[in-house]
Amino acid sequence: AGVAVIFNGHVHAYERTYPVAFNQTNSSAPTYIVIGDGGNREGHAPDYPADKPDWSAFRNASDYGHGRMRILNTSHAVWEWHTNQADEWIVSDSAIITNPHAGPAPAPAPSCNATDLVKNHTGPPALCAYESNRTHHHTVGYGFDMETSFARKAFADLGIDYDKVFFGDSCINQTDADILLQMSLQIAAFQAVTAVGPSYASLCCPIANALVDITYNLTELGTPIYSFGTLIQDLLAKNYSDAKSVLSSTEWCNHSAVACADDANTIGQGC
Repeated sequence: AGVAVIFNGHVHAYERTYPVAFNQTNSSAPTYIVIGDGGNREGHAPDYPADKPDWSAFRNASDYGHGRMRILNTSHAVWEWHTNQADEWIVSDSAIITNPHAGPAPAPAPSCNATDLVKNHTGPPALCAYESNRTHHHTVGYGFDMETSFARKAFADLGIDYDKVFFGDSCINQTDADILLQMSLQIAAFQAVTAVGPSYASLCCPIANALVDITYNLTELGTPIYSFGTLIQDLLAKNYSDAKSVLSSTEWCNHSAVACADDANTIGQGC
């Protein structure tokens, strides 16, 4: 037994930490989330100090907002924070919260594998870290976000110096990129399963793989797959032509035209 995440209020601001204990990041320690920014007559808390500690992943003391957590299974949960001022459904901060005290979670659909599809859409891996044009996060490999809550632990498990890669002093290799992709795909699959529900098991592999690919790509845009409710309803009803039209009309297609067209065609063909 143990604690994976701790929520606090009172302070009129928002902050999410990496797993931390005694002012040091620690993959076995809890993630702390201060979510006291719902709005109040006293205004915001004083701004954070200019020097941001290493254990602080994201902070905001200027916007009111709200959070949402989706429990995927015993080992993973998705946390999202939204600013109230945003006119659109925009995720301002997000993280996969991992429970280091849980046993390994089973893969949701072992017979389906979206690896090749994602690789085709992302292109060759970037073995050195770069800043994503979309999220402005440090990114490496096949779009692996180095600023997620589990990234440092993932690098440690691979024997990679996270800080050296993050600051551009070293790079990863192809094998590392492949392993990091599998970690991200497992989380994308969990998110897709959660959005669809128990009926996910009835989807054929081409449709399931396309859905995981969409989920994987949407993460970079800060858009959750469960916001694509009409698409999911059409897929479960086997209205593949309608599902293709719905997907083709989404904002995602403006950002990832090739991947969107490919997945839309796969969905249109049905099972």
